[in-house]
Amino acid sequence: MAFPFSFTYDGVSSNDFLSKWTIDRKISDEIDGKVTRTLTFTEPNGRLQVVCTVIDYCGYPFVEWTLNFKNLSDSDTPIVENVNVIDAIFGRDFFEQRPVSGWDSECEEASRWNRQHEVKLHYSIGSPCRADDYMPHEFVMTTGQKRNFAPDDGRPTGAYLPYFNLESFQKGWIVVLGWSGQWSAIFERQNELETRVLAGQETTRFKLFPKEEVRSPIAVVGPWFRESWYDAQNVWRRWMIEYNVPRVPDKGEPSSLKGKFVPSHLAACSSHYFAEMTQATSDNQIEFIADYLKRGMQLDYWWMDAGWYPCDGNWAQTGTWEIDQERFPGGFRKITDYGREHGVRSIVWFEPERVESGSWLAENHQEWLLGRLLNLGNPDAREWLINHVDSLLKKEGIDFYRQDFNIAPLPIWRAADAPDRQGITEIRYVEGYLAYWDALLARNPGLRIDSCASGGRRNDLETLRRAVPLLRSDYLLEPTSQQVHSYGIALWIPFFGTGSKAFDDYKCRSIFVPYLNLCYDVRDDNADWDVVLRNLKIWRERVVPFFAGDYYPLTSVSLDSDEWIGWQYNDEEKGAGVVQMFARHDARFVAGRFPLRGLDPSAIYEISDVDTNETRLVDGKELMEKGLLIEIDSAPHASVVNYKKVK
Repeated sequence: MAFPFSFTYDGVSSNDFLSKWTIDRKISDEIDGKVTRTLTFTEPNGRLQVVCTVIDYCGYPFVEWTLNFKNLSDSDTPIVENVNVIDAIFGRDFFEQRPVSGWDSECEEASRWNRQHEVKLHYSIGSPCRADDYMPHEFVMTTGQKRNFAPDDGRPTGAYLPYFNLESFQKGWIVVLGWSGQWSAIFERQNELETRVLAGQETTRFKLFPKEEVRSPIAVVGPWFRESWYDAQNVWRRWMIEYNVPRVPDKGEPSSLKGKFVPSHLAACSSHYFAEMTQATSDNQIEFIADYLKRGMQLDYWWMDAGWYPCDGNWAQTGTWEIDQERFPGGFRKITDYGREHGVRSIVWFEPERVESGSWLAENHQEWLLGRLLNLGNPDAREWLINHVDSLLKKEGIDFYRQDFNIAPLPIWRAADAPDRQGITEIRYVEGYLAYWDALLARNPGLRIDSCASGGRRNDLETLRRAVPLLRSDYLLEPTSQQVHSYGIALWIPFFGTGSKAFDDYKCRSIFVPYLNLCYDVRDDNADWDVVLRNLKIWRERVVPFFAGDYYPLTSVSLDSDEWIGWQYNDEEKGAGVVQMFARHDARFVAGRFPLRGLDPSAIYEISDVDTNETRLVDGKELMEKGLLIEIDSAPHASVVNYKKVK
């Protein structure tokens, strides 16, 4: 019997011995649409135990599994190494070798690949702070070809996203690795029918101490049989929204999967005008909130970023997590209470993992540090951090906890490991990081968390089960790049944010995202606030209602100034949606037709353009086959076109 994971133990591959170990199988009843299956493998001498926990998602093709290794004995184990939570052949044999049931019966079709089928690997850039952040790429794999993917510094989504789609002629697999550290994924097409995938934590070579236990990354795999890989991506988006996106609990319920998800909000900050928060005060923060409201921009959140602690004007001087009482007498309550009285909640920035010399943590708790890194794998350090931040959240009335991470942890983790304990420091750190967030959420029902690691470098699956990325990239504001970022990230991450300080339609609409953060100097009486208000109204009324729908790119993706780029959000239940289309500065065409997806070809749709306010009726079949006609008078131009089924 083969299993879709592997490891080496005492120099021998698990493929050679695991089926000979004692295997205990358990299955749970269905709870919240999930069935949990547990396979426990125990070494014949009773020393090492490996538990594979598998979750089947009823109604979705996805199966998730994680490995746990435990030393049951009173002595050290031999070396465990090369742990691949995914080691599987995708093609003829994969669905026969998996240890679980629950995938769609259509999976049998995957064993009938035609030898002429082309294999494409769809992958995406992460967030290295470039114009092409999140840009999707396609790699055609020929027999013998191999592609390796890994982060460059321990932050999981800096170089690449650990989300992949392996396609062959309207069939394929979503393959995702969830790990908040240094992962690795290798795709190798071995022959015409089979592609092997190896994925897991990049470096594992360790012995386990008596009674010690460690975990692996999460694997998520699901087959698809659709018209295109875009349709498969929408199955993923629906699954992400139903089972992964954090919810705001109802009635104090602490479970992150109960309550309602928040598909959009409007926030604002003053960071551009007060050197982040290093020159901010209680008075100027209240002044800005009041001015935003006075100009007609009803905010959901007021965002206070880095530099609110004693730092001598250098926001990067982190490690003393106390509010600067000279600038904020009595703390944040004056600000947060004012905001709450006017319907505005608060977002506050933290970076607890980075500790600079001279800070309180550096001076008082060197034993908790790994170089400049607060060791979240240390129970004492983690417990102090939980208690301290929890106290600040409650005392200061903070509604949204924003966590940044501007340090590369990988060399620090690896320097802390002995030769026979490689990977352990990283595992403990990742476990501690997730436990820290879980504790904050449990103690503060209704708390929301923003994941920011130099702008989008920690958007792995486990992080996104607890947080949303309010700033998807530190590459900001310029419209072409923002169009590319939105085009790519929406394939995998349904809800995300960025900032806007634009005063024309094209730039404003290039930054229509679910979580919109305004960065204006609202003290300026000469600015064209009518443009901003008009576009905020379009965003709220014409675009926001569809962000939770299916997402379809309608063009290819490029940074070229002479191209058009655009996409469609479609709400299948409402029979309605929105198209955003951008003709850039040097656009070569003044009109185009863009076939829409997900419509009813037998229905009639009312088409409305936000700029002309004109409506027309178009046959669904025409919209899907011939395409939606969009015409412009001049470039650059940003079109927002709504449609709804009327007959």
